[in-house]
Amino acid sequence: MDVKLLRLFQRQVAEQSAMSMHGFAMVDAGLRRIYANLHSFKIVSSEPVWLGMHVALAGAGNVAKALWGSGGKKSAKRLVLRESLGVKEDSPLQDTDLRNHIEHFDERLERWWESAERNHFVDGFIGAKDQMQGASGQDLFRMYDPEIATAYFWDEAFPLADVQKEVSRLQVRALTESRKRDVTF
Repeated sequence: MDVKLLRLFQRQVAEQSAMSMHGFAMVDAGLRRIYANLHSFKIVSSEPVWLGMHVALAGAGNVAKALWGSGGKKSAKRLVLRESLGVKEDSPLQDTDLRNHIEHFDERLERWWESAERNHFVDGFIGAKDQMQGASGQDLFRMYDPEIATAYFWDEAFPLADVQKEVSRLQVRALTESRKRDVTF
């Protein structure tokens, strides 16, 4: 391989790996905040849990951007990176719908307002989904079941345990790959 081309490839891997490493740190910080607040004896509000969730999801979104590009636009170009990290086609990081729901909460609220049959909704609930009675579908906004580490938005389920496992695995793999390419962070 041409030396100039090799350097360009190494730079691209370094940039994408650095973005991934930052994303890994955000996921880690967000999840620690969620768990710390869930295990606190002084839970007054669910907002600290959801702030942690937002940070974790933003980090996971950054990792997804590094692996596939924004909206998957650079998927082909980033295939080498995904292969070097052992990212499978069904990676839970590829699903950024929960992050999008939370990031674009205002749009979801507008959509709810236009289609709601009743004028109430549930947001920020922490507990098992079957505990929530009288609200379903688009009346259920942010909901988190800590027993099964699954977040919900409307009727969509997002297993965060799968995201956490994938991020942990990729973090180790990214460090190993960066050492092979003589990249430091």
